[in-house]
Amino acid sequence: MENVIRIPGNPIAMQRCRKSKFTNKMYNPQKKEKTGLRWLVASQWQNKPIEGAVYLQVTFTIPMPRSWSEKRRQEADGKPHASKPDSDNLEKFLNDLLSGIVFLDDCQVSDTLIRKRWGKEGSTVLKIKPVTDSFFSNFPPIL
Repeated sequence: MENVIRIPGNPIAMQRCRKSKFTNKMYNPQKKEKTGLRWLVASQWQNKPIEGAVYLQVTFTIPMPRSWSEKRRQEADGKPHASKPDSDNLEKFLNDLLSGIVFLDDCQVSDTLIRKRWGKEGSTVLKIKPVTDSFFSNFPPIL
């Protein structure tokens, strides 16, 4: 069973919680973004949350700056993106987003393949698979 979820728009990196200078309380600056995207993910995920270990294959497509020339855009399209945002912060936000919808808790994610690429438009594409005994038969042994 392989499921694909597509999230249009620029990938979002996890931010730290902040402290309000007026009320002195902590708050999450990404609460609204996360709520909207959780609705989008839930509309694409028609199954119950996966209960066992989970494998995620994620491709984050970062939009190229408008200031780049057409030639530079053509050269960079699909190439690896090696600058901010960091892939681990993108992954943290995504795992938080998927918790409770795709899997019960983000601690279930046992294996991940993450790609950051340049593209004309920003997007996030996920392939989600439950990990089974036969899952690793196609992978080379780890030395």
